[in-house]
Amino acid sequence: MKFEEQILRHREIDSANLEMSLETEKLYVGDLFGEKGFGWAMNDIARLSALHSAFVKKPVSVLLAHHVEDTAIRLLNKLFSRNELDEETVELLLRAYATKKDQGSFMKLYKRYAKRLRQELNIDPSKELEDLYARLQTSLNIG
Repeated sequence: MKFEEQILRHREIDSANLEMSLETEKLYVGDLFGEKGFGWAMNDIARLSALHSAFVKKPVSVLLAHHVEDTAIRLLNKLFSRNELDEETVELLLRAYATKKDQGSFMKLYKRYAKRLRQELNIDPSKELEDLYARLQTSLNIG
């Protein structure tokens, strides 16, 4: 549980402790026991996954503020691959792609997310995400 212990030490992340937080993130190797979901471990798996997700978004915000998009995108894609329905992750990824001027990845991500929402939950993206997407499209000069 070294990962969990380290997270508790990094309640606030800024440029002074950014490198340490990125090292802490590397300690998380994924779900306990991989693909074998033992019933007795499900609570710990869910708790650690949520802890990791919340933690990663902190250094990502610092990375984006310092225009280190490639590292932010790598971390966010790791989160997205674990939970494609996490709107906050999608929002951060859209912002990173827009800042990087990566129109292809920007559009592909939004379409994939919207499609997954419709397939899984039969809903559209939130109004807030739709508005953000439209604003970022304008900034990228995409029709």
